[in-house]
Amino acid sequence: MADTDRPSALKNTLDEVEVRRLAGPLRLSWMNSVAASPVIPNRIRHRLLRVGGVSCGRCGIWHHVRFVGGCDVSIGDFSFVSSGVVFDARAHIEIGTRVAIGPNAMLLTSSHEIGPSEHRAGAGYAKFAPIVIEDGCWIGAGAIILPGVTIRRGCVVGAGAVVTTDCERDGLYTGIPATRKRDLPVAPVAVDAGSEPMLGRLVATEGRLGTRFERPFEP
Repeated sequence: MADTDRPSALKNTLDEVEVRRLAGPLRLSWMNSVAASPVIPNRIRHRLLRVGGVSCGRCGIWHHVRFVGGCDVSIGDFSFVSSGVVFDARAHIEIGTRVAIGPNAMLLTSSHEIGPSEHRAGAGYAKFAPIVIEDGCWIGAGAIILPGVTIRRGCVVGAGAVVTTDCERDGLYTGIPATRKRDLPVAPVAVDAGSEPMLGRLVATEGRLGTRFERPFEP
């Protein structure tokens, strides 16, 4: 390579690095504005989020869901994510099938160690840990799930709870910090033959402006 070509090659390399650096924030900005808009139908929102890097099956994702720090999120079939939910996806977030997440819940994969008195938030250094919510769980409105937590199959987390440690399966957890209040029944609920699960019906019943929720249960 001639010496005269080196500045041009270096500039091209720097341009590529800058584009890659900006790609993540631009993608999140697009996902949190266009894909999160209440005028986008659920079926279109699915496609937009998949393009953005979210792995989502046949599920319902309501408007104003936000992704912070990344989009490393997978959502299983027949699950539902309500409005205002925040995914802090700096580490992976795994959501199983038939999971319901209430409005304004927060799933946070980042935190800090407690630092010295002059800088308690880890002296500026962050740590990250994944979150797993297994099949069938219900996360109440405004609940906060902290880094490294696994919520086992069939749990209910009450509204406003702060989950700091793992939840064992089929339990009701409430409070700050969340503790197990009682065991929940594990017997399956009777469903008419050939009927579709509730969340499946919600996803299938879409209007012009998004998923419709009228009559989610049979009388």
